[in-house]
Formats: sequence, C-alpha cells, structure tokens
Amino acid sequence: MPAPEWSGRLGRLRAELRTADDGRRVLTVGDRQVVVRPDAAVRHRGGLLHHRITVEQPGEPVFTVRYRPSWHARLGPLLDATHDRWAAESDDPGLELTARLGGTDDWVDDRADT
Repeated sequence: MPAPEWSGRLGRLRAELRTADDGRRVLTVGDRQVVVRPDAAVRHRGGLLHHRITVEQPGEPVFTVRYRPSWHARLGPLLDATHDRWAAESDDPGLELTARLGGTDDWVDDRADT
C-alpha cells in the first residue's frame, strides 16, 4: 500500500488514511479498519470528555471511534474567548481527518447549509 494520505493520533490510537492501489480509501484506527466509500457520511462530534468520529455507509455497520483529546482541546472552548475553528484544528487532528473524508463537524455542519 502507498504512503498514508493522512496520519496522526486520535487520543492514544494511531490513525491512518490511505488510498489503496485500486482507488479505495482505507481508514485504520488502532487495530480496526474500514473502507470509506464515496457515499459515506462522516461526522465528527466533540464533547467535554470525548470526541467521536462516525462513518455511516449504506448496507454496512456504523464505524465509530471515540477518543479523548488533550486537555487543551477539551478546555480551550471554555477558557479562551477567541477559540475558533483554526485553534480547534490545531488541537484535534480528528477535525482534519474528517475534512479529508468530506465529513461534517461541530464547526461546519451540512444541515446549516440547507
């Protein structure tokens, strides 16, 4: 398989997004893997203690990853009045991963556009 399109850590879990030779996009988080099809709905949701990325695809079980971000990522929105999407992206690599997969998050939600 070629070099990862994206790699990072989601909490304590190592995560990689690769494009296979046949064009499939494969997301690996820890010891779990999912092929992310073009019709997948990817969502990132933040919380005070955990963040969650879900990949929903027709005919497949939902792939969910829960992870605990750094303290700074958890407390930033509460303590910093200027905390915005760019600060959140630097604290939480899951936001960049979600954007690469064409998903939505708490900062940019597809329902707001309709």
